Formats: sequence, C-alpha cells, structure tokens
Amino acid sequence: MKNTINLIKMDLELMPTWVALIFLAISGMLMLIPVYPRFISPFYILIFIIQTFSFEAEYGQKQFAAILPITKAEYVRAKTLAVVMYETAAILFTVPFALISASLFRDFHSFSFIPPNFTCLLQVLLSMSVFNILVMNADFKGQFKVTPACVVGLILYAVISGTIEGVVQSIPALSFMMGLSAHDLLLQLPFAAFAIIFFALTAYISYRSAARNYEKAEI
Repeated sequence: MKNTINLIKMDLELMPTWVALIFLAISGMLMLIPVYPRFISPFYILIFIIQTFSFEAEYGQKQFAAILPITKAEYVRAKTLAVVMYETAAILFTVPFALISASLFRDFHSFSFIPPNFTCLLQVLLSMSVFNILVMNADFKGQFKVTPACVVGLILYAVISGTIEGVVQSIPALSFMMGLSAHDLLLQLPFAAFAIIFFALTAYISYRSAARNYEKAEI
C-alpha cells in the first residue's frame, strides 16, 4: 500500500498543481452556461489525464519505476487509482456549479440538453468507463503508444454521451430522466447507482487487464 501511495504522489507531480486547478475550474464553470451539453464539462479532465500519460512517456517514468523495488502490478494499480482520482475530483468539483446551474436556469433545462441531474452523472460515468478501459490498456502494451487510444477514447466519450442524450430526449417514457424535481431525481437514482458500480467495476477490469499487458511488455 505504501508503494501505491508513493507512486500516486509521483503521478500527481507529473503536472503542476495550478494546471490541474485550471482544468477543474473549466469543468465547473462550464456548468453555468444555460444551454450547454453538460457531459462536456468533465470532458476537459480527460484531456488533463492524457497530458499525464504524455509526460509519463516524456520523463521516462516507467523506466524509472522499473529500477524501484516495486512490482509492475503496483505501478499499474497506482496509475489506475490516479486516473480514477482525477475523474472523481472533476465530478465532485462540478457539483456546486451544477446545483447553482439547476437553481438559476431551471426554465432552460425544460427544453435543452440533459440538465445537471443523476442522468448527467450516468452519462459521464459510462463514457469515462469506456475511455479508461481503452487508454489504460494501450498505455501498458508493447511500445506504450497511448495517443491513438486517447483519440479514440475521446471520440467514444462524445459518442456514448451524445447517444444517451438522444435516447433520453427522444423516448417519452424516459422524460423523467430530464427532470430536476425531487420525484424525478428519485427515479433517476437507481441509474446513478448503476453508473457508479459500473465505473468502479470497469476501473478494476482496466487495472487487471493493463497489469497483464504490462507483465508481458519489455521496458
């Protein structure tokens, strides 16, 4: 566990703290735009995560970790946890802005994109889950060429989020998914719970799969 914590700290040091704060601020403030697809707000933290992968390669972090008294599995575990931490922080950071948005622009939400509710959380977590599986596996394969997977991951994030947006808005029976009332939020809660479980499960699957890839890779 101590090795994992130290490796997470090493990952956090790849980017200056102020850069992370800028990406978090962008994610939060975008929630305050009245007519705007809310799933794009956490999208920016994925760009930040991609930058950490880029710096990881540029600074030879894997090569440095190879000479440390740690296992490859520990390194992958730390990277997976770091990615999940970045994404969770971005989502939590947007919550106050989402509450303000829901309060100020309630009328806009009745006819625009999915508002900042539990459906939006479902939308974001499912899309992030697919991104994580693709990128984590690519980062620990063979030549560690993660860029193509990042591009595909970002595209799929947008496609999955957009598909959920379209399905929810086009099926009358799912109109409660667009709501902000206490009753609608209660109906959305099981979907949010499913999304959280799915996100955690895919993070674990990403870790296990990436660890297997990394064991076979030559550094």
